[in-house]
Amino acid sequence: AIANSLDAEADEITIQIKLEKFKPTTGFSISISDNGDGFNEENFDRIKQFKIERDNQHKGTGRAVYFKYFNEVPIKSVWGNHRRDFVYSEKDDWKITPIENLQLGQANLTTLTFNDFIGQQIKSYDDIKPSALAPRIIEHFLPKLLKLRRENKNLTIKIDLQTQESNEQKEFCSDSQKITLDDLPHLEIFTIKDPLLDAFNGIEVAYRIGTAQGKKSALFAASINDRTIPI
Repeated sequence: AIANSLDAEADEITIQIKLEKFKPTTGFSISISDNGDGFNEENFDRIKQFKIERDNQHKGTGRAVYFKYFNEVPIKSVWGNHRRDFVYSEKDDWKITPIENLQLGQANLTTLTFNDFIGQQIKSYDDIKPSALAPRIIEHFLPKLLKLRRENKNLTIKIDLQTQESNEQKEFCSDSQKITLDDLPHLEIFTIKDPLLDAFNGIEVAYRIGTAQGKKSALFAASINDRTIPI
């Protein structure tokens, strides 16, 4: 869902997580909002059919993953002076309301709400803790985020957790974190020139080696479709 927001040229993404009780999991929902292009006719037609690809980097099957965890995903999307509401469903009988024409243009806002959790238990506190999610989001989208920073663009991702049940031992409580492009690591860049690898452009390598407190860590990864793929 975050990838879709980035594809829609959003520069503000908000993730809101609500939880009444961790074990057993009750009152669990997630909403992801962005100010991207919205579900205009082109984007809506593409999302209805898995086989319509935006380009050769997008396979159009991302939403199938939603139904592994949630039964339905209601969507509300406003762009320009238009509004469209519908519900993602594994079935073909999507609940779609006609496009509403608004009298005054409003700021773009699309919200996906993930309700009706299928599982019985969230696997780990770190799967919903903002302090754990923020570095994982940065790592997963690092190539895309670095590209946005090089292009002098702005991006803010906010992660908010509201829970009625805290766990001091697991450092789990209501919390909020914010990611900006200033939070990305500063990497050195060099290019490998080898016609056997790439006859025209070479391969760009970004790296950082340094010391820090805490346990040792290392990440070696390839950028594939603007995603970080550990190798």
